[in-house]
Amino acid sequence: MDIPYVSHKVLSSDTLDSLALKYYNNPTYWWAIAYFNEIQDSFIILIDKFDIIKIPSISAISFGEVR
Repeated sequence: MDIPYVSHKVLSSDTLDSLALKYYNNPTYWWAIAYFNEIQDSFIILIDKFDIIKIPSISAISFGEVR
């Protein structure tokens, strides 16, 4: 299943947690953006690597089986 996303034009002030706050109203969801964009370094300077970053729809992400 394809996860819907929006494209965000990266600004010099953008960080993973600031984008999570903007799009999800919760900065602790930064990992969803990192995972979706295959980012392994949580301290990445986004503007150095991306012009556009994909922001996945948080409601479409599956978290797997609950144990």
